[in-house]
Amino acid sequence: MEETYATVGSGAAYAEYLLGKLYDKNIGIGVGKKLAIYVIKEVERIDPNVGGPVNVVVLGKDKYEELSREDVEHISMDLLKLDDIINRIYRGIILGEISGEDLETLLERR
Repeated sequence: MEETYATVGSGAAYAEYLLGKLYDKNIGIGVGKKLAIYVIKEVERIDPNVGGPVNVVVLGKDKYEELSREDVEHISMDLLKLDDIINRIYRGIILGEISGEDLETLLERR
């Protein structure tokens, strides 16, 4: 278990699972905001006891930043669009339409 984040509430086990796959201690604040929103939204899809407006706050030694509802919604919409693409890739892999070599080639082009 990672000791640089914590999860609480009815969806904590799901959030812990997702963070275990996606969290990296070297991510910046911008990526951290996206990751927090992504995990909350994913848990919301799975756990019927999770839902409602998402509040995100960045805390630091001398920092307190509360994201506006508009910022959270904008990030959520961007992630939702990408999630659709990712799901199509997963389906393509599972159905044998996309190979690991295809993905490697794509990543090497970056």
